[in-house]
Amino acid sequence: MDRLTYLAWQTANLTRAAKLPELRSLLGGATKSQAQEPEALALSIDQFFLAFGGDPEALKKAREGAASS
Repeated sequence: MDRLTYLAWQTANLTRAAKLPELRSLLGGATKSQAQEPEALALSIDQFFLAFGGDPEALKKAREGAASS
């Protein structure tokens, strides 16, 4: 909800601006992300799987199967 409130506030401010600022200046200088190590990526995927109700036993079996391949 906070993000939507901020978006509405920012939109209202930009509609009142005499000159529209460069988009790059509004984006906050995001940097290019680096590639994730395979182990870290696998851990992140496992965490998402479990966070959204995945079965820990099924995950364990899948990881054991992948390790033996």
